[in-house]
Amino acid sequence: MQTVRDILPKELQGKIYPVGRLDKDSGGLLLLTNDGPLSFRLTHPKFDHEKEYEVEVANKMFDGALQKLEEGLMIDGSKTKPAVIKRLGPSKFCITLTEGRNRQIRRMCQQVGNPVNKLPRVRIMTLSDPDLKSGQLRPLIKEEVKKLLLAVGL
Repeated sequence: MQTVRDILPKELQGKIYPVGRLDKDSGGLLLLTNDGPLSFRLTHPKFDHEKEYEVEVANKMFDGALQKLEEGLMIDGSKTKPAVIKRLGPSKFCITLTEGRNRQIRRMCQQVGNPVNKLPRVRIMTLSDPDLKSGQLRPLIKEEVKKLLLAVGL
């Protein structure tokens, strides 16, 4: 299986690192940086920074199940933080989290009886790029960096 490190140009390998993680069955937006303070601010749970995912589940997702996801569910003995949910279709929705437990969205959906089929991350804080294809890399423009640093308090 190809990883993000495999698609990096040789001159960047070992010099920039992924901020956070995506599980092996997920895809989507991933930020790479050599900025330690930025990486810390984006990954440490105490900062509550938003990450948004488009979720496609196996079956129709009922309003009650979405409400449970929004309010939080028990995982490994503690309740997940509240999430923001926006329905996109009968079996598709956006979920915005401010924490990132191991396989959290998959585990939450499983608890409400609806396994995940697709799970791309579409936004990290102020960053999104719907035109970026899987395996593509691009540098952030100055305005994106400025907005991101401001959003994380740096």
